[in-house]
Amino acid sequence: MPWARLLGEALLIFASVYVAIVLEGVSAERGRQDEAREALRQLRGELVLDRAEAEEVLDAQVQIATDYSDLARWLGSPSTMPTDSVGVVIRRLGYSNPTAYPRKGAWTALSSTGLLAAIEDPELVVRVADHYENLVARVEYNGNDYDELLNATMIESVPAVWDAFRSRPTNDLTELRGRLDYLATSWNRYYQELMTIYVDGLDRLIGDVDAYLGSGS
Repeated sequence: MPWARLLGEALLIFASVYVAIVLEGVSAERGRQDEAREALRQLRGELVLDRAEAEEVLDAQVQIATDYSDLARWLGSPSTMPTDSVGVVIRRLGYSNPTAYPRKGAWTALSSTGLLAAIEDPELVVRVADHYENLVARVEYNGNDYDELLNATMIESVPAVWDAFRSRPTNDLTELRGRLDYLATSWNRYYQELMTIYVDGLDRLIGDVDAYLGSGS
């Protein structure tokens, strides 16, 4: 067999193998991109649910601000306080202080499987990561602190000065009033601001994900 023919057949085989490898790589990459887009769709679904719950939390915290204001007024004038109303509000604060706990399942799956690298918009990747690693972490951290401080007040300060069965004070209310004032000004008000920032961030991120998914990238 002539050397030229052997060389030609060898080059043809090499070219065929090379093309097959390239096509396989392209197909695999396209598959990863499709997986990433599906993961983003799931993430978007969680963001929408988080957004609805954050709005409910924000609305509730606005209402709770009224409870703090009423308690501050009542505790400041013990002789004229409506004791039945005080007891009701204290119980409501103790048992109903909604805070946000964002979902992270889709984000964990997206980041742990390496699918972030298959998203063809590096800026979107940065924004998604910043949302979860910074804003969500801030929401969780402050929500925990808020809950713990309120629980400590209800467990330690309230029973020390308030008879829940008879709905009347049993001791000086100054310390309790101070702790409730701190909860109102430093936590309830701050947490409302944080929830507003969080809702705005969710709206922007949902819009960014929608733009990417709708672009056919």
